[in-house]
Amino acid sequence: MNIIPHTAGKTRHATCRGFTIVETLVAVAILMISIAGPLVIASKGLRAALYSRDQMIASLLAQESMEIVKNIRSNNITSGSNWVQSLDTCLLNSPCDANAVSSTPIWIGCSTTGCPLYFSAGYTPEFVGEETLFRRMFFLTPMPGQPNEYTVNVVVSWTEGTVPNELHVTSQLTNSTR
Repeated sequence: MNIIPHTAGKTRHATCRGFTIVETLVAVAILMISIAGPLVIASKGLRAALYSRDQMIASLLAQESMEIVKNIRSNNITSGSNWVQSLDTCLLNSPCDANAVSSTPIWIGCSTTGCPLYFSAGYTPEFVGEETLFRRMFFLTPMPGQPNEYTVNVVVSWTEGTVPNELHVTSQLTNSTR
């Protein structure tokens, strides 16, 4: 026969040790706070990295468009053509896009918000490949009082969540390749 010893003046429950519900809740709260802080920091860091990536892509897309326009101007001057030939359709009231992938470098018919860009072996306004979140356009503005000078404005826009973003690149073109 087993006899459970009885301690003097103490009940069996008083000798059992364990965590109370309050201690457990405090431990869980401390654990959650210690985990939540680094997760918030990591989330903000990831969001900043994604924004930086999109801003870099937009910058490169704007630079590409500007380089195509300058290349067309240089080729026109070298061949003895009118230096703004094929660019004069892209005056302020008619935004265009410059397409580095196609044999036709100027894409006419962009809306006032720009041409949507698709990705298939490069970014292009032609409806080939997967649509990206970027829109791009450029337009020419004659410089007042300067018959041989134009301002080229390239605008690349994208929306990240509900926040619209735009990147503007501006350069002046003359009928000289210098």
